[in-house]
Amino acid sequence: MKKTDVAVIGLSCVFPGAQDADTFWQNIINKVDSTQTVPADRIDSVHFSDTTNPVDRFYCKRGGFIPDYEFDPTAFGILPLAVEGTEPDHLLTLDLIRKALDDAGIFKKQISLEKTGIIIGKGNYTGPGATRAIEIVRTGEQISSLLQELLPQVSPEDIEKVKHAFQERKGRFAADTAMGLIPNLVASLVANRFNLGGAAFTVDAACASALLAVDHAVQELHRGRCDMVIAGGVHTGQNAAFWSIFAQLGALSHQQQIKPFSADADGLLIGEGCGFVVLKRLEEAVRDQDKIYAVIKGVGVSSDGNGTSVMSPSVKGQLKALQQAWINADLDEKQIGYLEAHGTGTPLGDKTELQTLAQFFGKEEAAPVAGIGSVKSNIGHAMPAAGIAGLIKTCLALHHDTLPPTLYCENPVPDMQNTRFAPVQEPKNWSKTGLPKVAAVNAFGFGGINAHVVLEGYDMPKKDRVLILARPTNEELLSALQNNETEKGEGNYRIALFDPTPERIEKAIKIVAKDNPWRNKQDIWYTNTPLLKDGGKIAFVFPGLDGLAKGEVESVSRYFGLNEPIEAEGEGLLNDALGIFNKCSILDNALKSSELFPT
Repeated sequence: MKKTDVAVIGLSCVFPGAQDADTFWQNIINKVDSTQTVPADRIDSVHFSDTTNPVDRFYCKRGGFIPDYEFDPTAFGILPLAVEGTEPDHLLTLDLIRKALDDAGIFKKQISLEKTGIIIGKGNYTGPGATRAIEIVRTGEQISSLLQELLPQVSPEDIEKVKHAFQERKGRFAADTAMGLIPNLVASLVANRFNLGGAAFTVDAACASALLAVDHAVQELHRGRCDMVIAGGVHTGQNAAFWSIFAQLGALSHQQQIKPFSADADGLLIGEGCGFVVLKRLEEAVRDQDKIYAVIKGVGVSSDGNGTSVMSPSVKGQLKALQQAWINADLDEKQIGYLEAHGTGTPLGDKTELQTLAQFFGKEEAAPVAGIGSVKSNIGHAMPAAGIAGLIKTCLALHHDTLPPTLYCENPVPDMQNTRFAPVQEPKNWSKTGLPKVAAVNAFGFGGINAHVVLEGYDMPKKDRVLILARPTNEELLSALQNNETEKGEGNYRIALFDPTPERIEKAIKIVAKDNPWRNKQDIWYTNTPLLKDGGKIAFVFPGLDGLAKGEVESVSRYFGLNEPIEAEGEGLLNDALGIFNKCSILDNALKSSELFPT
């Protein structure tokens, strides 16, 4: 455990085909393609045509769209009337932040959010709310001017009626909806509603936005300005103008399918989504016994600098991000077990990314083949939210000890052979593959901004199962054991039984039936007279955990999340003394964290 390690202690998301993280994970391991024909209520079907010349006609009519989502505005103090004009990503973000914090156990533990920040990766794209406002304010006036020019015989009053009719059809646009249209205010809205006292802002780094948000979040934790940060990304800007840009660039798939790293890939499908992770310093997450999905070991961020074109990805720039991240992680890149690639399905993008992987990770014949995949094959390219989709997928993969499959890559491009990676075709038990539970996530933004995150799995310290029962009489305790009761209860007749298998419960029944004290034989304790009943005292003895005697403290260190205070290197008397000091310090802090103070 490093001081800079950051734990992912909670998460939430909504992506095409999935209203929550559990469904998202099930779709991934079940190899579900959640893209679909563009719904008519999202983009008018009139825009889709095989004709590619007009700027308002698109040859690709398939993408990833999040399902209908129920939102209760009153839970966040928002007037239902104001919802209609508010950007959907503001509302989605509010609800998903709540779910992520709930997943992290924040509300249950009643933890203060005074030193909690929120950083959101979000493109400055025109959303449906802003589009509606533009149409009401500007398009309505343009219609009016055009009618006056083309139909001068029509009275100004009638033209004004047409304009007002158009504006009314577009919906409300008033003071109570205006604030919900300002892109960067989504972070401020979250901070306001959840009383967050840390940093609150949005970042726009194109497709790398969400991982840039994660990088900023990690830095906030390292500096100590925040004790917890929520980071993620959101994109719901699916509109005709946005699709027109990618259609004109020829980036969309003519096959109507996104196939990252496939030999017959011909472009991407546009997706959308929203996801967040709750981040906390690892040592504090371990101390507080938080659920830990994965550990962020290091993050790297870079720019391509000058190159062929601002639109062309660069191996040089991508390498910088990878190098930074692995140096920060203090891990050997040969340990990687899985890489969640940027993998857009565009021939140039995929080729450049594989060249970067080949140069950085190399390919040793003796080294095991690591897995590679891209969640875009499931949901399309979620733009600013693409990085968080890949990060959440990878966190869940580490958490569930499963290498996740990727879609449509049965015939990888030849460049794949130059890397140490192979597409994961079916879900596999990660541990059984023998690959290290170390992973990385790429997000390379349009324009040359690159981000790379190194993750490691975290195995929670295993606690022995123990059955503790207390009852007022011997007969009641016997009955509780015979009836497999688990409620602790109260009373002077008490038993503690480790590993309560049926066979061991039978042994415990025999011990209780004899009604004689039984203390720690075969990990069973029974008493009919509590030790403290008549003023007795208890002393805790730790045989074999003596720092001076070089006792074993590694398991204690791991369980309590404690590090050696002084790094000891080399040999000699000083090194031996430092080693003894470190062990004594770990034992002392472990006891104090359990509210036990040696005398």
